[in-house]
Amino acid sequence: MPKSRVEACDDAVIAIIMTIMILEIKVPETASFSGIIEQLPYFAAFVISAIMISTGWYNLMNIFKSIKVVSKPAFWSNILFLLCMSPAPMATAWVARFPFSRHTEYFYFFVFIVWYLSYYLLDYLLVKGNQREFSNDKIKQHQRINRFHLAIEVSCALISLVIIYFFPLWGIIFSILTALSWILYSCFK
Repeated sequence: MPKSRVEACDDAVIAIIMTIMILEIKVPETASFSGIIEQLPYFAAFVISAIMISTGWYNLMNIFKSIKVVSKPAFWSNILFLLCMSPAPMATAWVARFPFSRHTEYFYFFVFIVWYLSYYLLDYLLVKGNQREFSNDKIKQHQRINRFHLAIEVSCALISLVIIYFFPLWGIIFSILTALSWILYSCFK
């Protein structure tokens, strides 16, 4: 399948997800600044989620720059990637409304962890389906960076599962740290 079709689909779906998230920021009920202050938890959650999604989108665009075709497994992995990203607006709104709740933090955490894992699968399948486009050294370097980043992310995620139970706000903090690691990760790719 031509990569341009998949890129266009990704761009459209991700733009819709980002639009839905921003539409969750409501107009204040009062004409004073206290109305804006009431929206700060959602705005903060939105910014964190938007940075995470934008960084994932950027990393994906870099992969698409380097490939020529999208194999059938990579196409379906891309659909999984978008499907796993689609609950982000709901998770963001829910965790913003109840930032100290274990349930909302675990849901937010789960949505983004599953989405990250789907990204790694998609990355793997896109590179595998386009091996002719890369030198063996480039593939090995790419795989080494991915394995290292994934190992750190999974290790931190497992520890975070326990921390969230005792300190629910850690889910958001972990998301901030993960977003920063993805930004750094994109610098090395």
